[in-house]
Order: sequence, then C-alpha cells, then structure tokens
Amino acid sequence: MKKKLRVLILEDLSADAELMKDELSNAGIDFTSKWAETKKDFLKELDSFKPDLILSDYSLPSFTGLEALKIVRKRFPLLPFIIVTGSINEETAVLCMRTGADDYVLKGNLIRIGPAVTAVLEKTLLKAEKERMEKKIRVSLKEKEVLLKEIHHRVKNNMQIVISLMRLQSRKITDEKMLEIFNVCQNRIRSMAFVHERLYHSDDFAHIQFNDYIEQMVVHIFQTYSVDSKIIGLELDLKDITLDVIKAIPCGLIINELVSNSIKHAFPKGRKGEISVKFFEKKKDEVILVVNDNGIGFPDDIDFRNTETLGLQIVCDLVQQIDGKIKLDKKHGTSFTVTFKH
Repeated sequence: MKKKLRVLILEDLSADAELMKDELSNAGIDFTSKWAETKKDFLKELDSFKPDLILSDYSLPSFTGLEALKIVRKRFPLLPFIIVTGSINEETAVLCMRTGADDYVLKGNLIRIGPAVTAVLEKTLLKAEKERMEKKIRVSLKEKEVLLKEIHHRVKNNMQIVISLMRLQSRKITDEKMLEIFNVCQNRIRSMAFVHERLYHSDDFAHIQFNDYIEQMVVHIFQTYSVDSKIIGLELDLKDITLDVIKAIPCGLIINELVSNSIKHAFPKGRKGEISVKFFEKKKDEVILVVNDNGIGFPDDIDFRNTETLGLQIVCDLVQQIDGKIKLDKKHGTSFTVTFKH
C-alpha cells in the first residue's frame, strides 16, 4: 500500500494553510499534514512528524522561511522544501533557491502548488537515486583501493623475498664476476620494488611522486656499492613531477643501470668525481632525465646502442618501451639524456 505524503506546513495564517491543503487535494495528491506557526512548533514537527515535504511561508512574525530552509538543509539535505509566499521579489527568490529551496509559489497563484509538488518530488527521487548510486560507487572504489593497496604491498614483499634469497645465495659465491651479476640483479629487482612500495603508501595507485622515488633509489644504489662520498659525490636536481606506473618502472630501471655504470666504470683506481641526476619538465607533457658523471669518459670505440653490455642493452630497450629518445654526450665525462612524454 502506497503511504500518504507527509506535508509539514509552516504558516502563521490558518486560512492560507487550509488553501494550500485544498490545492494539494485538487491535484489528486494523497497526503496527511501538520501545521506549525512558530519556530518551536516547526522544530518539534520536523522531528516527530518526519515530513516528506515542507510548504513554508516566507515571512512569519518571529521566524522566516529562509531560516527554516537553512535548518532543514543542514539536517535533511534532500527533504523537498517549497516557499509559498504572498509577495517575494526576484532577489529574495534567487536567494531562497541558492540556499536550497526546490521551488517557490505565490499565494495569488496557489493552483501551481499541485504541479510544483509533483515536479519537486520527482526531482527529489532522482536526487536520492543519484546519491545512492554515487555512494555505491564510492564504496566500490574504496574496496578496489584497499585491494590495490594490498596487491602493491604483496608484490613489494615478494620482491623483497626474492632479493633476500639472492643475498643468501650470494654468500656462497666465490667468483667475483658471478657475485657482481647477483648484486646487479638485486638492484634491478629493488628498483621495481621501490615503485610498489611508494604506491602502497600513496593515495594515488596509478601515479608516484617520481622525484622522491629517484632520491630514495639513487641513495640506496650508493649504499649498495659502499660508495665513499668523499671520493664520489652525488648531486640531485629533481623537480616535483609524477609519473604513471607504466612509465615509472622502466624509468626507474634506466636510472638504476646508468647510475650503477657510472659508479663501476667512471672512477677507476680511487679517482675522485661526481655523479649527478637531473629530472625536470621541458614542456607541459615532456620530461628530461639526465644522468651525468665527470669521470674518465665513455669509450670512443663503443656504440652504446649496439653493445654486448647487458646494462646498456636494457637501457636502450627500456627507452623504446616508454617511447622516449636517448642521447650520449662525451664532452665532459659521460652524460646520458633521456627524453619522453608523461
């Protein structure tokens, strides 16, 4: 059985309140009503009667329809509220609508109440349905965020397990070359683990603050190779830029390879120098990564794009993967510049 519409009428003149009820009946609306004249009565009926609709005069002796409207909107954002007034100027009408009134009807044209109520109720139903769907979507998104967070956490932990296993295995390796291969592999895995770790601690599961990531990773690479800062210095010039996961992981691997190569090859026999990493935006959607060292320089007889060195092969492949470009400058040591869109 369809329930009757509960209508709360805020009006100081009983005759006007009766006219409003007559027009609701004439419009074929099945309703029950309560009448309030004062703010105290209005608040009481608002709680006890629990109206589905409010019809409110604008001007009352000790209370205004605008005050009533503000109370209702604060407590019941979707409760339909129609101003019914004898005289209201355009400025006041606009103010009422901006405050949250659903409509207004002049007392000289009460025949409009029926159609106005019907339209407002339909609009309220649509609002309620929209809010219900939005809430459902928000809950679904929250669940997915929790799931993604857990996935990144588990991926990072699994990578840490692999690194730990490799570290344990490396303790039994006596061949220096083989040991170096194990350490390089650990660093590559760790550079990917860092991405998932940052995503786990982020509110955005699609992007990471890449300048922070670079600093964390490069400092760790220096620690891994036990670099003496008095011999090889580190300079970082990193702008505040975010990258999506698709670009962040390969870009992190590129930095790992280039910085590791500089540490291993640019400063032989205790030679002093500096490695710098720069990351900045050239255009609105284009970023530049520069890994530079002032060491002995890149060999002239080697083409870095066509070499048997696995590290540089990986770099070139990853640059292609992110649709970027790479160039080498040998004027002052070794400087690799990678340009790509983000």
